[in-house]
Amino acid sequence: MLRKIMTSLSNPSMAIFFAKDAWSKIFLYIFLLPFFLILPGIIVLSVQPTMAVYMYEDISKAMLTDFRFDDVTLNDYSLTYGETKTIELQNFNISIGEIKSPYVVTFNFESEGIGVYLADQQLDFMTYQALNFRTHDFTSTQSEDISQISIALKDVYEQQTFLFAFDMIVQYFIYVVDFMVVIFIMTLLSSLLSPMIRIPFKIRFKMSTYISTIYIFSNFVLILLGLYSLNAISMILVYGYHFWAYRKIKIFPKGEAPHV
Repeated sequence: MLRKIMTSLSNPSMAIFFAKDAWSKIFLYIFLLPFFLILPGIIVLSVQPTMAVYMYEDISKAMLTDFRFDDVTLNDYSLTYGETKTIELQNFNISIGEIKSPYVVTFNFESEGIGVYLADQQLDFMTYQALNFRTHDFTSTQSEDISQISIALKDVYEQQTFLFAFDMIVQYFIYVVDFMVVIFIMTLLSSLLSPMIRIPFKIRFKMSTYISTIYIFSNFVLILLGLYSLNAISMILVYGYHFWAYRKIKIFPKGEAPHV
């Protein structure tokens, strides 16, 4: 597999020699290659789980706009509340005094601390004292107050290793589906790159699987640099690699083996 990865990156036109691979090898390649994209996350998880920046920003925004109350008070590590509420974020819910969606991970503010729930089961509980979260004004929109409660939630989240593992598994399958979509699109586009070369769809698909290796490794570099939002660069590269590969395919008279 390593030889095919290196060949696909350095000389994509050689992918035609992998077109006879069994489908089992093709799909194994498709499922294994996206593993490189979650490697940075695995390394971070093994060293020190850290909440993603966008998640922290989502919490801060929610605390500012949707999580302010007149009858909720945190004083001397003890919370009192007269109403219940749940707000839904992209990855989990945050609530006071209720679990609105039991099958979604919920961080619930309770009398003595913050509980973590899933499927009506408490997975963890951290006291306000352990979080150094002594007092809080739930009516305030001051940046220091918003940061205070956001950091408390961040600290609780970063203790939930299973959430990091679950998010990583979900992200892995998203990468696999994304990779398959790119391969399928490039398989279709490859007929436009080489209209004079008649190659069966299944052969084009197998070739595109290997030629699209650059898509994974380009995204890998972007993830390491924190620039995954620029993954359009990877699409440009994978198109360029297909153009490179198909331009080098030569047509020979019937009966002769094609060469690259």
